[in-house]
Amino acid sequence: MKVYLTFLLLLLGSAASAQQTPFNFSPLPLSPTTNRAVYSAVVPVTDTTKDQLFSRAQQWVSQITPVYKASIRQIHPETGALQFRGRIKQGQESFGFQLAVSVEDGSYTYQLDNITRTQPQNPREGKYSSPTPQTVPIEALVYTRPRKSRDKKLTEVDTRLRAVLASLNLAMQGKPARLTTQL
Repeated sequence: MKVYLTFLLLLLGSAASAQQTPFNFSPLPLSPTTNRAVYSAVVPVTDTTKDQLFSRAQQWVSQITPVYKASIRQIHPETGALQFRGRIKQGQESFGFQLAVSVEDGSYTYQLDNITRTQPQNPREGKYSSPTPQTVPIEALVYTRPRKSRDKKLTEVDTRLRAVLASLNLAMQGKPARLTTQL
């Protein structure tokens, strides 16, 4: 009887310890509440006012508009909020995103979300395929079966979105930003 009890305790103890490290199946940061890809942070900027940060954000958006095909959705100078949609084209597919920037004295907050993936209609899919490009949330790719091609595509998307956020950070810090055309 003691042997069975000891075996049962060892079995339960090993199962509990195996669940302590979660499986990281996506290079994109996923929100634990919504299970959607979201990049967000509060970034401190020393010795700057809200107006200076807002003008830097507007200048940055005007610089990246041709590169990322950005379209401004909302600008609220009185609250210090700016929101726009951008698109990164890569071959025949493209990735869209929404970026919201909110400024305060000495810091700014960004949130990059609503990431989408647009694929062209593939003529080899058969007679029932869609004649128009198909746009789906990036989570449709995140929550598919893990494969090397899926991981490679998600890593490329993550790299490109982090490049957008890095250029935003350079612009908001007041450093001259050298924008690269689509990485």
